[in-house]
Amino acid sequence: MKPMIHQGTINDISTYIALQRRDGFSHQYYLTPERLKRLIDRGELFFLAIPEGAPVGFASVDCEIRSQAHFLSVDKKYARRGIGSMLMKALMNEAKKQGHTRLCSHVEASSTKEVFLQKQGFIQVGYYKNRYGNGVDASIWEIAL
Repeated sequence: MKPMIHQGTINDISTYIALQRRDGFSHQYYLTPERLKRLIDRGELFFLAIPEGAPVGFASVDCEIRSQAHFLSVDKKYARRGIGSMLMKALMNEAKKQGHTRLCSHVEASSTKEVFLQKQGFIQVGYYKNRYGNGVDASIWEIAL
């Protein structure tokens, strides 16, 4: 199964939200239709992984000021099959295409997403106390493109 990576649209907002829920993202308040529409309207690009006709993952990159991997979610049923890596590669390629030399990402501290970023070649460059509220911190990661 090699998923096709397609650029998403504003019409895919409900798909992004559903995929975040299936990924186990615990900060649901962070991903609302209104917020996603604002992100898309200001130029954030979304990508979907579609292996067999139905989306199983998505990621987004914000290149407005600096490039940031904003979201990356893969349905738990499809985890550890290279889909997240393919989506991250799409984000890196887009950031490079827009002239950026680095890509950063904020993830929940002490989560498996930190391990994923390390495997992609990211290095930890900072820490953000209480980033997600309720005492949940974020670690800040970066990779040279």
